[in-house]
Amino acid sequence: MQADYTTQKKAVGVAALGLVLQASMGVVLLVYGLPLTGRDHPALSAAVFALVGVVAWLALLIVSDQHRRERLEAMEAEAMQSSGAAASSAFESVGEEFRVAHKRLLGLYRYFMPGTSLLIALALGYLGWARLAGAREVWQSSMPEVHPGYGWGIALGLTCAVTGFVFGRFVAGMARQDAWKHLRAGADFAVGTALMGMGLAVAHFIDLAGPDWAFRYLHLVIPGLMMVLAVEVVLNFLLDLYRPRKAGVFPRPAFDSRLLAFVSAPDVVARSIGEALSYQFGYDITRNWFYQLLSRYIGPLAAVAGLVLWGMSAMAVVDPHQRALITRFGSVRREVGPGLHFKLPWPIDRVEVPLYQSFDERGRVTGAARTATGVRTIQLASAAPGIDRNILWTNEHAGEEVFFIVGPAGGEGADRAGADIAVVAAEVPLRFRVRDVGAYDRLAGAEGMRTSLLRGVAQRELLRHLAPLTVDDLLGARRLALQTELRERMQSSFDALNAGEGAGVEVLSVELKGVHPPKDVAPAYERVLEAQQKQQALVLSAQAEAITTLTGVVGSVDLARQIAAEAERLRLLPADADAARAEQQTRVQRLIEQAGGQAAAALAAARSQRWGTLLDARARAARYAGHLANYGAAPEVYMASLYFQALKDAMADSRVYIAPERARFVWRLEDRETGVDVFNPGAGSK
Repeated sequence: MQADYTTQKKAVGVAALGLVLQASMGVVLLVYGLPLTGRDHPALSAAVFALVGVVAWLALLIVSDQHRRERLEAMEAEAMQSSGAAASSAFESVGEEFRVAHKRLLGLYRYFMPGTSLLIALALGYLGWARLAGAREVWQSSMPEVHPGYGWGIALGLTCAVTGFVFGRFVAGMARQDAWKHLRAGADFAVGTALMGMGLAVAHFIDLAGPDWAFRYLHLVIPGLMMVLAVEVVLNFLLDLYRPRKAGVFPRPAFDSRLLAFVSAPDVVARSIGEALSYQFGYDITRNWFYQLLSRYIGPLAAVAGLVLWGMSAMAVVDPHQRALITRFGSVRREVGPGLHFKLPWPIDRVEVPLYQSFDERGRVTGAARTATGVRTIQLASAAPGIDRNILWTNEHAGEEVFFIVGPAGGEGADRAGADIAVVAAEVPLRFRVRDVGAYDRLAGAEGMRTSLLRGVAQRELLRHLAPLTVDDLLGARRLALQTELRERMQSSFDALNAGEGAGVEVLSVELKGVHPPKDVAPAYERVLEAQQKQQALVLSAQAEAITTLTGVVGSVDLARQIAAEAERLRLLPADADAARAEQQTRVQRLIEQAGGQAAAALAAARSQRWGTLLDARARAARYAGHLANYGAAPEVYMASLYFQALKDAMADSRVYIAPERARFVWRLEDRETGVDVFNPGAGSK
């Protein structure tokens, strides 16, 4: 087709229509996918892709309009040359420097289109990565079995699919002409939006019919496709830098996707592949009998393949760690374990393997698996602190702690009306496994609801059981017994759910971990514990001193206790029971003597002193009797002997001088020795 003014004018109209349709599809999907309306993550991702396509259509509209202007300029130049006006002009020919529209068109292909391609690649890559990052949490979260906006999703998806595909095929057909080949890039975005709309409709339809796997994987497929297209645009841009240019031929935009061309223009792609294969093999493969047979019976073969695939849905394999429910039109028929199982084809019978998820303290999904043998954990109270935290009473343990009201230390928690109370925090992880898949699946509609129901029932039993207890029960040695009691009570409560059918779970363990008071009052608790430790130390010290004392006194603690018991019996005997008191006193004395300690030594010393005192008194009495006998025999002699004995005793250490009756005494009162002999300390003392 000759690229004249009317041809490019039609291209401008098609580009403008494509811009409007692309923007309309993007806005419709955006409004439906927003959280305030449908909260549809795949639809929002498709809307992002469609709105990026608006940039491509806008660039094509600008280029098409410049093509139109360039054709007008070329027509005016040809008309001037053919009319002879150029010869009469001051310029004999119209040079390239006067073709302003043509130069602008070349500038658009040289700078504007590559820049737009890089912008589209950056937008697709960044937005695709952002949507993929947001899809991880949504893909693992607990979604309802049927999306609340499935009707609108199917309708809008089919509308976008039909509109985008019909318009994309129309533009791709126009792009076969050289004058309109740049419009193929817009057709790719229209068909890409149509594919996403069709995927959205099919996923919602499958979700409505039963399983939600298609809708879940659509969260990842659309952002992944956007990132793949971004990489393709960058590769096209790099390859265009080294691709040889032909004079008068405009290059294809880098955002003209070869991948989406398989859908927008499959005949052209198939023809190109066939021509490449024919060139490689040296003959036209389209004339081969196998190719002719395959092209003639491709429809029946596809139908047979579809029928075989549908028949294969009658077989299902359950993994070793799974248990599944076989349902028929939504009604549970039987529960099956690992292995190969046969059923009616889909959608008559379906194999449902429940999805089991784990959640954190904020209700966010931390893990998901389709298994029935794994151990699951529910945090009933405070969350466990991170591994990088110091586990002390005086620092923060977790982001949000759960406190329990119990009785104070040293009191009975069951009867404390009007008494003090105590507040403690604890980590209470509940671990269970699924015992009956059917009962567990009938417990609630979704995994998040089942987990919430089990958590609520377990927390109710936890509060009931801890309410009559005291701080000493939780901080002391009774904690192990409490864990066993809690596990039994929670198992009984779970077995009473589902109208007596049970929750289908087995409680493996309930732990009371990290029990501690609030951080602000932890120092007061520590002071109490410190006082208790000091009291215990004093008691132990007193006991050690008592053992040392008793061992030293009687040689043995047990014997000391026996002697004390016998002494207590002696004290309790009546005062008039002399015989019994004497016998008991003798028994106590014998026990003390048998002990051989300080008490026995004191008794022996007292006994020895008693005998010494007795014998000394007896000796003095005997001497006195002798004195009386001597006096009676010879009183004068006895008195004289006593007198001289007294003089002897008085003058034992004195000087005696015997002098005549008229003796004269001369006294010289002087000191003969004024010093002291240091080498003879006894000298001068007499």
